[in-house]
Amino acid sequence: MKKILAFLLALSVILAFVGCGDKQTISTPSDNASTSDVEFKKPDNYASVVLVTINPEVRLYLDENDKVLAVEPVNADAKTITKELELEGKEFKNVVKEIVTSANQNGFIKKDAEVNFKVEEVKSDKVNSTELLNTAKETTNTVVTELKIEVEIKSEDKTHTHTFSNATCNEAAKCECGEISGKALGHNYVDGKCSRCKAEDPNVKYTSVKTKNGSWFFMFVANDRLHDARLVLSGAEIYASAGLGDNIKNFDGVMLPEELEDCIKFNGETYRVAMGTGPVPLKSVTEDGKTVTATDEQGNSLVLTRTSETTLKVTSSPDVFSEYDGKIPVGTVLTFNAN
Repeated sequence: MKKILAFLLALSVILAFVGCGDKQTISTPSDNASTSDVEFKKPDNYASVVLVTINPEVRLYLDENDKVLAVEPVNADAKTITKELELEGKEFKNVVKEIVTSANQNGFIKKDAEVNFKVEEVKSDKVNSTELLNTAKETTNTVVTELKIEVEIKSEDKTHTHTFSNATCNEAAKCECGEISGKALGHNYVDGKCSRCKAEDPNVKYTSVKTKNGSWFFMFVANDRLHDARLVLSGAEIYASAGLGDNIKNFDGVMLPEELEDCIKFNGETYRVAMGTGPVPLKSVTEDGKTVTATDEQGNSLVLTRTSETTLKVTSSPDVFSEYDGKIPVGTVLTFNAN
């Protein structure tokens, strides 16, 4: 009996020891602490900082030669796309390429995706923010073309104060750095011309000059003589006529007051209009869209362009036209006056 009790006592001691050993092993803490959340530390010698935002957001620290010194994943998605990449020590454009490629491979570039580049800080005069952003945009364009995906690329220089030019009909306001603000104004056509830039409305249709009852008046100087001229381009009779005046600086002596009543000032000079050609018939008037061609009896053609319902402009002129004493300058404007 005593032997049995001694055996049972010894067995219980052994079982207790084994039980204590198992409990101690289970409660032992791991010696392998996680290092995934180690705080990022900026490099001391960086020259600029560029933030790349897709949905992953990565901050790049560059040296003066645009090489990447350090990569800071700003959010969890950024850690996903950079964990397999070795980016430190590489040129900025190559790092941009790898980030965009990895973002696409990990499913972060979807329909209507944007890729944003922002220069957040510049510490060296050797850094050109505009060139950095241009490199980023050009590299991204190349990558997305190769990957056959579409993204909108945006950029911003937080270190630069934009000075935008005024927007025009054809171009949006633009800073010298290349940044665009807003949109082009677009044309505002009134009576066949843009009220801002004076461009002609390509869709406007004018009344035929052959049906406009009146005269087209204009002035020009040839051989130091003023032509106070007009053309009649409609009706049964088509003709050219002009009052002619010599420059008064060519007159001898002092002109009488009553003679001055016949004088006309044109381009800063004074002319005494005391002669005229009278109505001289034209051979023909033809139209082709906005182009009007008047041909005189000698076969000389004066080419005009419709610039509005009531204006024409000389675009081509012969050395002599009708009875006018000299060549009509290209650009001369004719204004219509109804009868």
